[in-house]
Amino acid sequence: LGENGNVYNHGSQGFLARAFAEAGMGDELLDVLKWIMPYDQEKHPTEIAFTPPYAIVNCWQELPGFNHRGLMCFLTGSVAMAMRGVYEWMLGIKPTLDGIEIDIGVFTNLSSEHLDYHKTIENYFHSKELLFKKSRVGVVNVDDEYGKRLYSLYKNIYSFSAIEKADFSASEIRCADTCTSFVFNNGERAEIKTKMIGEYNVYNASLACAVGSLLDIPREKICEGILKTQVKGRVEKFASNIYIDYAHTPRATEATLSAIGKMEKGKKIVALFGCGGERDKSKRAEIGKIASRLADKLVITSDNSRGEESMEIIKDILVGIDREKLHMIIPNRKDAIIYAARTLKDNEVLVLLGKGHETYEIDKSGKHFFDERVILSEVLGNDKYKASTSE
Repeated sequence: LGENGNVYNHGSQGFLARAFAEAGMGDELLDVLKWIMPYDQEKHPTEIAFTPPYAIVNCWQELPGFNHRGLMCFLTGSVAMAMRGVYEWMLGIKPTLDGIEIDIGVFTNLSSEHLDYHKTIENYFHSKELLFKKSRVGVVNVDDEYGKRLYSLYKNIYSFSAIEKADFSASEIRCADTCTSFVFNNGERAEIKTKMIGEYNVYNASLACAVGSLLDIPREKICEGILKTQVKGRVEKFASNIYIDYAHTPRATEATLSAIGKMEKGKKIVALFGCGGERDKSKRAEIGKIASRLADKLVITSDNSRGEESMEIIKDILVGIDREKLHMIIPNRKDAIIYAARTLKDNEVLVLLGKGHETYEIDKSGKHFFDERVILSEVLGNDKYKASTSE
C-alpha cells in the first residue's frame, strides 16, 4: 500500500498482477484489477469509477469464486483505503477485512495525502499499520521513513531498499525514455527490465519481485510479467515530446517531473497542472512550489474542481510558485492543453499532470467525458484517439 497520487500503488499492483498471470495464478486478479486500475488499457479498456474500498466490495460481490492467492495479493496493494481509521471512506460499508487472513502485506510509502480525512500524518500511519497486524509477513520499503519505522516495530517483516543493505535490494539502476532496468537481489541476482519509466518504478517492480519470491513464483515468470506490465497514464509517452501522468500530490509531482527531467536532459519542461477541488487545500501551494522549481514553464489550469471555483483553487496554487517563473493561467483545461500543445517548441517537453488514466472532468455541473488523449490527437492531427469521444 502506498500513496503519492498512486505513483507507487497502481504500479506495484500492475507488476504483481502480471507476474501472477505469467505463473498461471492470477486470471481472476487481472479481472479484478480492471475495476480499479488501468494496468493494460490497450487490451482491457476501463475507467476507475470508485476509490479502492468500493472496488473491493464490488469485486467480492461479483467474483465469489475469486482465487485465494489472487485475493491475497490484490489486498496487499489496495487495502489501505479499506483499513483507514476514518470510515467515511466506506460510506456505511462495514470494514471489509473481517475474517480475512492476509499472507503478505506490502508497504511502498507514506506521504501527506488524504489528510483532509486523516487530519494528521500520524493517524494515517497508524491506519496503514493495521494491515501489518493482520498479515502473516510483510515487505516494506525502508527507504521511506515510515517504512523504516514499520520495519522496527514488527519482527515478521522483510526489508527492501535501493539505497542500503536489505533483505531485498535493487542496484545498477538505468533509466531511459522507453524503459527502466536494474538488478534485483534477494541472495540471487536477477536482471529486471520494465517498460514503465522512472526510478520510482524500480521500487514498484522490486516489491513485486519480493512478493513473487516469497510466494515461490518462478523468477523467469516474475521477470516476464514485469516486462509486460504497462499502466496507462503513468509517465505515459503520448508523443515524442509529450507525457501524460496521474501525479496530483506534492511527492508524486516531484517524482514525475524529476524522472522526466533526467530522461529529457537538455530540454525545457513545460508543466500543465491544477489541483482537485474539495480536497486537502494545504498541498496546492506545495505542488505549485515543486512544479515551479522543476519545470521551466507552467500552465496552471483546472483538475476536477468539483464544487469549488477553478480560479480560487488556482489562487491557492499561485501562493507557492516563483512569480519570476514563466507561467500562464488558463482555467479551462481543454483550452490549456490546446495552448500548451500548439505553442510547444522543439527544445521543450510538455508534461500533463493530474489526469493520467482518467477520462472525465468533475466540476460544479457534474461529471463529464474528458480525455486528454482525444484533445491532443485533435491538436496533433493524430487519429488514434478521435473515435473515443463518446461517453
